Amino acid sequence: MKGIQAERDLVKILERHNIVAFRIPASGAARKAVLPDIVAGYRGKIAFFEVKHAQRIYIGSKRLEALRDKAERFGAKAFIAFRPKGSSDYFIIPVEKSPATLDSMKAKLLGKHIETFIREFFLEERAFRE
Repeated sequence: MKGIQAERDLVKILERHNIVAFRIPASGAARKAVLPDIVAGYRGKIAFFEVKHAQRIYIGSKRLEALRDKAERFGAKAFIAFRPKGSSDYFIIPVEKSPATLDSMKAKLLGKHIETFIREFFLEERAFRE
């Protein structure tokens, strides 16, 4: 599965919960500006997602900082949506807590499963704690 499919799948999961979500199709060399892969919102709660689908990833600290800064200026929160290869689960990690190198074990320890994240962040079923 390519990264684009992981992005599409995440949009579908969010939309199943009535959360408005859309991909920002910009990647590779065309991506000089730091843009999130997905923007999602529900009743004033806005999230920027950088989606990663691999066993292990590296995200430069400058990119994480730029994504966080752009989200803050937009009034959003920035997250890494990590989907380990061979899994259908997503783990959502706030950019502020994300290490530059991430694997499935770290993602599970530092993040929240997508369903828990949706309930707590968007639907506010309980106070969201980062």
